[in-house]
Order: sequence, then C-alpha cells, then structure tokens
Amino acid sequence: MNRIDYNKSQNQWVREYDVKVGDKLKIVKSCVDYKDGWTAVWNKEMNDSIGLTGTCLSINENTGLIVGFITNDVCEEYWSYPYFVLEVVDRHGKQKEKKNWYLLD
Repeated sequence: MNRIDYNKSQNQWVREYDVKVGDKLKIVKSCVDYKDGWTAVWNKEMNDSIGLTGTCLSINENTGLIVGFITNDVCEEYWSYPYFVLEVVDRHGKQKEKKNWYLLD
C-alpha cells in the first residue's frame, strides 16, 4: 500500500466512524514505521500510550490523526497515529461498536 492508498483508507475510516477533532480515540496497538503507506515513524515512546484514550487534535492526510493527552485542560503530550491503531470512544467513555471495516484494496 502506498501513501495515496493510505490516504483513501484513512478518509474512509474517518467518514465511517464520523471522527471529528475533539473526539476521544483509544490507542490499541503499535505499528512499524511507514506501515501501509502511513508517512510517519512510530517513536518507541508512543508505546507508553497503548491502552490510553486521548483527544483528536487534528486529522492529517499525510501523518495520520494527531492525538493529544490532556490533563487539567493542558495538552501534556501528543503524537501522530495511523488510523489503524485507533478505536473511537463515544462521549460516555465506551468504545464504539466495531463495524465490518477493511482496508481498501
């Protein structure tokens, strides 16, 4: 998969789950650098965020979704994650039901 395929897949995922800036996203796994056309690297410090829920700060076609970890209205840290390591959390703190969703061919 190349960057263009990644962008199409991410855009479809964002639409399917209606992801918006301000939504809660849970980091559920790690990935390798540039996986499936994602144009960024996985910093080993990002492993500390696996299992945490953060806030979507930005949606970027090239580097993924910027997720920040906010404490007392202060963004302590943020990273750019590929959509495929994220799960959307609803307003009540529950993970949204997974849909039958696959990467584009």
